[in-house]
Amino acid sequence: MTDLGAQLFGPDRAVPCGLMFRRQGEQALFLSVSPVVLALYAALNAQHAADAGPAPLALEALGPQVADDTSDPTYPPFFAVTAAVGFLSILSIPLALDGGDRAALNFYARPAAFFTPERQHIAAVFAEQAGATARTHIRLNASEKLTDDLQAAMRSRTGIDIAIGIIVAQNRCSQDEAFGILKRASMARNIKLKDLAAGIITQAGGAGTRTHFGT
Repeated sequence: MTDLGAQLFGPDRAVPCGLMFRRQGEQALFLSVSPVVLALYAALNAQHAADAGPAPLALEALGPQVADDTSDPTYPPFFAVTAAVGFLSILSIPLALDGGDRAALNFYARPAAFFTPERQHIAAVFAEQAGATARTHIRLNASEKLTDDLQAAMRSRTGIDIAIGIIVAQNRCSQDEAFGILKRASMARNIKLKDLAAGIITQAGGAGTRTHFGT
């Protein structure tokens, strides 16, 4: 995404690009494939100026933010770092993400006043497409995590069910009574239900449990 963004304004006008991404309740991450931008982010963090630029405002969905005047009193700590490495014009555009996730594409140009209205429009169109790609990627990752969590829960449940069966056979009781025995033992020993079930299966001579997930 950031490598494509750097090529937006033509091969003779390379504009390094980075991404500021923040999940709800978490600290922002700065990402880029450009060594120059990564070095800039490191310098901004070292000077505690990363949150003093236009990107945080863009993250709050206030719309595109342009910083191209070093005398602008809005960003003095930020400009002190960016100007020192030769970037005099910065454009930050928010990406539309789901839920509480926030992201902004940041373009860094060396000439002052580089981001004309036309160039801002080009960057905004690219950001709209990039936002759609990012939303799909985040949803796929969330779906994979949910699948992993469900499979882990099913594996745990399989072990508990087998342990209940062992207790039923040993105590000649109902399944509800066996579950009550297992639950009380778990609380008394301060052991998770699935771990206690695994121990019962091992003591009974079982070699653990396997749950098959078909495709």
